[in-house]
Amino acid sequence: MIAVVTTCLDDDDVARFVIEPERSPWRTARAPHVADCDACRVRVALAMIDLEEDGPAPDGTLTEDPAAADPRGFRWAEGDVLGGYVLLEELGRGGMGVVFAARERETGAERALKLLFMPDAKGARRLLREARAMHIDHPAIVPVVDLLHDVDVAPVLVMPRLRGSTLALRLGAGARPDLPGAGRIVARLLEALDAIHRAGAVHRDVKPANVFLEDSGAVRLLDFGLVWIDPALTPEETRLTTTASIVGTPRYLAPEVAHGARATARSDLWGAGHVAFELLTGERAFRVRHSGGVLRELATAEPMPRADERSPHVPRAIADVVAALLAKDPGDRPASAGAALARWHAAFAGERIAV
Repeated sequence: MIAVVTTCLDDDDVARFVIEPERSPWRTARAPHVADCDACRVRVALAMIDLEEDGPAPDGTLTEDPAAADPRGFRWAEGDVLGGYVLLEELGRGGMGVVFAARERETGAERALKLLFMPDAKGARRLLREARAMHIDHPAIVPVVDLLHDVDVAPVLVMPRLRGSTLALRLGAGARPDLPGAGRIVARLLEALDAIHRAGAVHRDVKPANVFLEDSGAVRLLDFGLVWIDPALTPEETRLTTTASIVGTPRYLAPEVAHGARATARSDLWGAGHVAFELLTGERAFRVRHSGGVLRELATAEPMPRADERSPHVPRAIADVVAALLAKDPGDRPASAGAALARWHAAFAGERIAV
């Protein structure tokens, strides 16, 4: 008989609980408490969904999940031909799949192909849902130009190949824009979110690594792999994610999502607030490195740090908008992305800066 442990897990215990074999005596002794304790259950869930900091891999690509670096069963590589496209170099990868640069054999056009690591039925449905969300007509949303079905894998998304880099990589390299430049990036992001929300969708993973800055100056919102679509529009698709699911990147999870609530449009505004904060200050709002520390900060009643406190050059009116986006109570955030955008424009107009 294994004695049940009823005390809450500390950070080391959480890390061990995630990697411990499911039937090990140590994990078995703590599993009943984790199942019954809301705080421990949320901390374990956070620890299981992308603990690593976003950053460049040695080859310069963005790798969000090092555990996915060599997934068993994934056989596609540079030089392979997939549905009329020749795979070129790998552009990046995450927990669910990989993006390759590709050349269309018939026209020579350069494309980007997104493939799943494990092409099961659930993953295929997620990819199709992502494709639907990317058909929202907005210049900041990368369109799907083709969807391959006639291959022996799950559906493959074909998109234009972008030239540039993510905001996360630029900020990590110290290439922070000036105040007008930061204002324009956030304005384009809010415009994209407004279009997404009006279409009945929620992105659910707004963060600097998913904001792409093209060499042309265009701003794009990337990675709709976690998008949620209003069940009134597509009831069969939204069963993929339940209200109890915790999805997203721990550092950028809205407080209500971290504690088990379903993400809403205002949860996306929380992510936009983090993007704005990092653009304006060059720092992350949370200075802790691990998800347990993030959760503790989210659980307190203390307000989030202000951008003008971290960087005195940030005008107060602009910092006020960022503070509203980062309100811990979603009811205190702007009512919509459109409302946030109006406040953003007004704050910059007060500084005589057009965005």
